[in-house]
Amino acid sequence: MMKKINVFLFDDDKTTITLIEKYLTELTFDYNLIQKNSFDGKLIKNSQGDNIIILNINVSNMDLLEKLPPYTQNKNNHFLIISYTNSTDLNVRAIRNGAKDFVSKPIVKSDFLYRIQKIYQKDIMKQESVKKSIINTVISAEKGEGKTSFIINLAEQLALLSNEKILIIDFNNAINDISMMLNLDIEYNLPWFLNKINEDNSEEIFSKALQYKKLPVYIIASGVLGVKKIPQDTSRVQTLLQTAKKHFKYIFVDLDPGSTNIYEFVKKRQSDRIYIVFNPNSASVNATKKLLTIELVLKNPRMILNKYTEKVESKIKDYKADFKTEFLWTIPTNFLASSGASAKKKTLKEINPKMDIVECYKNLAEIIISRD
Repeated sequence: MMKKINVFLFDDDKTTITLIEKYLTELTFDYNLIQKNSFDGKLIKNSQGDNIIILNINVSNMDLLEKLPPYTQNKNNHFLIISYTNSTDLNVRAIRNGAKDFVSKPIVKSDFLYRIQKIYQKDIMKQESVKKSIINTVISAEKGEGKTSFIINLAEQLALLSNEKILIIDFNNAINDISMMLNLDIEYNLPWFLNKINEDNSEEIFSKALQYKKLPVYIIASGVLGVKKIPQDTSRVQTLLQTAKKHFKYIFVDLDPGSTNIYEFVKKRQSDRIYIVFNPNSASVNATKKLLTIELVLKNPRMILNKYTEKVESKIKDYKADFKTEFLWTIPTNFLASSGASAKKKTLKEINPKMDIVECYKNLAEIIISRD
C-alpha cells in the first residue's frame, strides 16, 4: 500500500526550489509539499505521518547540523541535506547527526530522485532491497601513489562499520602486492583462483581466500612474480568477478599502474566505481590527466588525493575542474604513521586508531555505507 507523505523543502534559493518542485512531480508516490525559506522545527513536530525533509545547508546555517538529532531521532523524519558546499566535514557531520543522505548542488535530477526514492522505499516503506555487490576498480597513473594502502585501510573500516564481506583482488606483481605489504602467507594465489573458479564451485573456491585476521576482509593476491597484467584469457577474470558478486558486498580490484589493459578491464568488467589515487605534485597530476583520457574511466571517477596537506587546499577546485569530478576525497599525509605501518606490516588503525588519517578512512567508509 502506497503512503502519502509530507515533503518539507527548506531553502531560499529560487532556482533550486523551482528545480526540486519540478523533479518531485516524477516521484512514484503521493506527497504533500511544504516549502519554507528557512528551517522550521515546530512545523515538523506538528506534522502527522512520515516526513522527508530536504534541508539546504550553507555557511550561514551550518550550525543547524548539530541541532538535527532531536528531529532525526524521530523515526518518522528522514532528512536529505542539499548544499553547494561538498566538503568532507559537511558530509560526515550530516550523516553523524542523523541525515539519511546528501546531495550536492547544483541538483542533478537523476541523483536527486534516486536519493528520494531510496529513502521512501527503505526507510518509510521498510522494503528490504536486494543487496547490491559493488565492484570498485582502484587505479593510479604511476607507482607509489598509495593505491594499495588506500584499499587496505578503506576495506578495514568498511568491514568494521558494515560487517559486510569484502574481497580484495590484487593484480599487482608480488614485489608490490598486498601480501608483501601485510606480510601474508598466500597459499592460494590469483592464478590458482582464475584457473579453478566456475559458477558451480564458487563457494568452495572463495573459502580458500585468505581472511585478514578476524575481519570479514578476504584477500586474493598475485603471490608470484610476473603477474603484471590481466591474463590474456579475460573470460576467467570476468568469471572470477561475477561469481564474487554472489558472495561479497564490496569487491576491490587493485590494478598495476603498468598494466596496458586498464581500458579493457574497465570496459569488459563493468566496474561499478572507479577510484583514482593521485598525489599533490605536478608529475602525478599530469600523469593522472593523461589517464583520464581513457574513455570509460572518465565516467564519474572518484578521485582520491593521497598525501594531502593544507598547502594544497587552494588547488582542490582546480583538481575538480581538471578531472571533471565532484567527488574528491583527501587523505592527509602522515609520514610517521605510514612508515610505521609499512615497517610493521600492519594497517594504519593497527598502528594507532586515534590518528587523523584513520579517522579520515572511517569518515569515507561511513559515507559509502550510507549511500549504499
